[in-house]
Amino acid sequence: MDVGNKIRVDDGCSFTFSKGTASVFDSHVQNSVPLYSEGHQYITYLSDYFIKSNSTCYDLGCSTGTLLEILAERHKNKDNVHFLGIDPEIEMINQAMKKNNYANIEFYVNSAEEVKLEKCDFVISYYTLQFIPISKRQEVCNKIYSSLNIGGAFILFEKELVTEPYISKIVESAYMKFKLNNNFTVNEVMGKRFSLEGFLIPNTTDDNISLLASAGFTSIQCIMQYGEFKGYIAIKKVNNEK
Repeated sequence: MDVGNKIRVDDGCSFTFSKGTASVFDSHVQNSVPLYSEGHQYITYLSDYFIKSNSTCYDLGCSTGTLLEILAERHKNKDNVHFLGIDPEIEMINQAMKKNNYANIEFYVNSAEEVKLEKCDFVISYYTLQFIPISKRQEVCNKIYSSLNIGGAFILFEKELVTEPYISKIVESAYMKFKLNNNFTVNEVMGKRFSLEGFLIPNTTDDNISLLASAGFTSIQCIMQYGEFKGYIAIKKVNNEK
């Protein structure tokens, strides 16, 4: 079945980020996720508080590396800043390396669950945690918290589950209209929805805040929202400093 941008998924199969998806990913995701590019830009503004000379920054689930390129450009006048992109799909990493024009960005084929993180000041999970098995999400958040230097930040963007049934119906309908307005057909919208069943498993707002708090973060704030799409910042502070 067609899911848009010439991406096809076999009937009964889940959506995949391989099999040619990487070559059209950027255009597909910008038309599929509200405020996708705006979220990237907003993260670069937030990063001014955390990325300094000698900082290390991770993008877990970096896909084609677009966000890291924007960050590298933003901080190009700082000394010895390292940007590390992690993604489990080799096609995504190959596409990222092909696009990359910055010597201080490195890309690695690995997963958020398995990668070993160095000490760092800024970690991003931009619509990545939702694809990780629920049983492993707390472990990933714990690892991120442990890797951050004091004062460092974790940026988490996720599609969430709306728990109130009637509001959920309204929000889901609005999202379908958003995709149709971006030139997806009804069949493509439904095909993508079916292909994500059992593959993208959203948390609730309470679930995500609990993950962050249980990892050790005490400073947590929602920073962006469009319907069920939500972004958070979580800052590692000293001794629960307020």
